[in-house]
Amino acid sequence: MPNVLEAAAPPAAHPAPPAPAVDLRDPGWLTHPRETAARLRALGPVHRDPSGLWLLLGHADCRSVMQSSRLSRDPRLAASYAKQRPFGAGSALEQAAERFMLFNDAPLHTRLRRVVAAAFSPVATREIRQSVAATTEALVQALPDDGTPFDYMRSLAEVLPIRVISDLLGVEPGDFEQIKAWSDAAACVVEPLATRADRAAGAEAVAALTRYLLEQVSRRRAHPGDTVLDRMIAVQREDPAFDDDLLLANLILMFLAGHE
Repeated sequence: MPNVLEAAAPPAAHPAPPAPAVDLRDPGWLTHPRETAARLRALGPVHRDPSGLWLLLGHADCRSVMQSSRLSRDPRLAASYAKQRPFGAGSALEQAAERFMLFNDAPLHTRLRRVVAAAFSPVATREIRQSVAATTEALVQALPDDGTPFDYMRSLAEVLPIRVISDLLGVEPGDFEQIKAWSDAAACVVEPLATRADRAAGAEAVAALTRYLLEQVSRRRAHPGDTVLDRMIAVQREDPAFDDDLLLANLILMFLAGHE
């Protein structure tokens, strides 16, 4: 029989769990990313931040997770989705993001990936390589060659990706700056530090970009060409389920993923 005093004694207090090693909302990710990542790697390969988000720092771990059929790409399946939604509920940004190939599982992910892959055939890829080289050469030639200092990021590195994506989709050259401005604002969809104002601006930008791309799609249907956009429209005719909402959302994703 247990001692009465022992039976009545309160259970030993459990030590408080250690504070999370990382908070993905910490501005340090933007100001000192390499130092922060190095510190975390020294502590271990896997971490979880206070909001419940997981961070994997090793290539093998990331590869294993991305190939696992037990996990999902769809953020809407997360229990914390309602609190962590990085954009306004019901906004154009949210509606587009929920149709992104990036944020969907099979079978929709498979179908969307097949559509995009069809637009990047080996022949198309060879043509793209030539286009990228020509665009890069033009940007390099525009740089000062007399020793005048210039901003490499603003003059070349930030400009080249959006120019390439715009060329692939047949966007008019005069629209590059506006497209980049919309894309930059819409990038808050993957930014945990985005403010309420950032999210509102992102939603407005996606609404404007959607209208612009819809005009481009209508123009291409009336006057077909040989751009990636034309190839995606052609696939639409073979797959009626790939409607304009899915087409426009994943065109926006191409702009974001292609340069952000």
